Amino acid sequence: MAVTITGYEQKMKDDKVFFVITLQGDAKVAFSETTGNPYLTADKAKMTTAFDEVMCQMLVGKQLAGSIQKVACEPYSYTNKETGELVTLSHRFQYSPKEATNVVQEAATPTMQVHTMQPPQPQINPFMATNPFGGEMAAA
Repeated sequence: MAVTITGYEQKMKDDKVFFVITLQGDAKVAFSETTGNPYLTADKAKMTTAFDEVMCQMLVGKQLAGSIQKVACEPYSYTNKETGELVTLSHRFQYSPKEATNVVQEAATPTMQVHTMQPPQPQINPFMATNPFGGEMAAA
């Protein structure tokens, strides 16, 4: 699985500027609680970075190995921006790496593995020596 970096935001805390990237998981089918009809959605999470704005811009569209996980947390209130409704939630979404790796990959770019082959090692006969003029000669 992979998540895609879809954007970033500049934040400020204690007079320090830092950037947060937005990660989005794979599309998945969900069902409306009111109509029961299916629709596509994707989980999103935010993650702080140690990068400047130029690096964050370059990361948009890249993929990281891993997924977005729903994690239980202490209940908190959230105001729905579209409806103005106050909702209490007891979960959040968080990035979870698939492997312990720091590799960032291009989105939809196939990867290529290169294998180097070593030539077979010659069998050495300790009783034979190589003749500088070709062929073998018996060791003394």
